[in-house]
Amino acid sequence: MTDFKFNGDWETVLSLDKLTLLQNDKFFEYSKDLKEKLQQGFAELRIFDSLDNNPDPSNEQLEAIRFIQTNEELLLQKIFGYVKDVIYPFQKTLIDDEECNFPKLDSQADLENVLGLISIDILNYSNQSIAYFAINFKATWDNEHGAHILFHKDRILDTGESWGFDIKKVCEDCGSDYEQSVYEFNHWDDNISEFIIPNPKYGKLKPNQIRSNETLPYRLIKNNFEEKFYNYVIDGSIEVDYNKHGHSLFSAALQAENLNVLNFLIKREIKNFNNVEYVLRNVKSDDIKRVAEKYYEANK
Repeated sequence: MTDFKFNGDWETVLSLDKLTLLQNDKFFEYSKDLKEKLQQGFAELRIFDSLDNNPDPSNEQLEAIRFIQTNEELLLQKIFGYVKDVIYPFQKTLIDDEECNFPKLDSQADLENVLGLISIDILNYSNQSIAYFAINFKATWDNEHGAHILFHKDRILDTGESWGFDIKKVCEDCGSDYEQSVYEFNHWDDNISEFIIPNPKYGKLKPNQIRSNETLPYRLIKNNFEEKFYNYVIDGSIEVDYNKHGHSLFSAALQAENLNVLNFLIKREIKNFNNVEYVLRNVKSDDIKRVAEKYYEANK
């Protein structure tokens, strides 16, 4: 096992000796790349970044990674007991086919027939100087969604579908304000009106910075940063037919009911109309709706 060293990649791999043995072929028929990583002793690792300019994970997150690497046997013991005593009994109240969905689980060695390791998530919430983390699995009782087990150190907080952990439970456990946490996550970049550039330490953007850059064109329109939007389009930083998450700039201008931006896009002969018909139904301004419908009908 190789000690973890962060290199600027928030989605990477973690060297593990024991958890990666949860690699039964039946779980990875359509996930050959993941199976190969596990065979090489690597688990996929995702570190949740903080909403700031720090290019590194927190000390608490790094401590969680060290904890996982040095306590694999303990974690497997906890997982075995939790699946046997908590998950199996609960899932059996929901699913009838025990032979197919609930292989025998008499010992820890039987876990490989029940779970296949997918990945590990290091959350950006911490308690007692160590971050919370979730281990995601393919699971016999849910072939479609898999399962996760949420930890703080070796203490299990919760389970559910893979990647679907309940942040509210984490906040309750560590004493954070859940509503405030959700608000900060959704609005941290509301007033950022420029593209974020990578920190020179690694020359890489953090995941939330990438998402912020992806949504910047829409945010400039929504928050009336018109001049900056125009300049970015003129210098080629934003393409007029930019489209992300199925939302065009044309529909963004309609949603903001911004006639100036709408006319600017029309003059530049925008051709991307994703989501326009849906947004048009909710436009209140007759002038904006008339301009948009005329151009849309002529160019769709």
